[in-house]
Amino acid sequence: MKRISTSATAVLAAAVLGALLYGAPPAAAETGGGGTAQVAGIPEWQVGHRCAAGDLIVYGGHVYRCLVSHVFVMGWEPPNTPALWRLVK
Repeated sequence: MKRISTSATAVLAAAVLGALLYGAPPAAAETGGGGTAQVAGIPEWQVGHRCAAGDLIVYGGHVYRCLVSHVFVMGWEPPNTPALWRLVK
């Protein structure tokens, strides 16, 4: 059995706690917050994509910086997972 790193476990725990505290994400979340336009070539958040710490994405018309490398999973949208994302603008 493969072991999960402590940091990955902490991120997962933070995401689950966020989902429990803030509820289910809206149905538009899978498409990046309702299909908002890209900002200066920054890609939109989309389920299945991967980011590295420091990458920028657009979600719901806002720009976020990735804090921890991960694959985008429904329910882990930037507003729902402050342990994974920091609002830039």
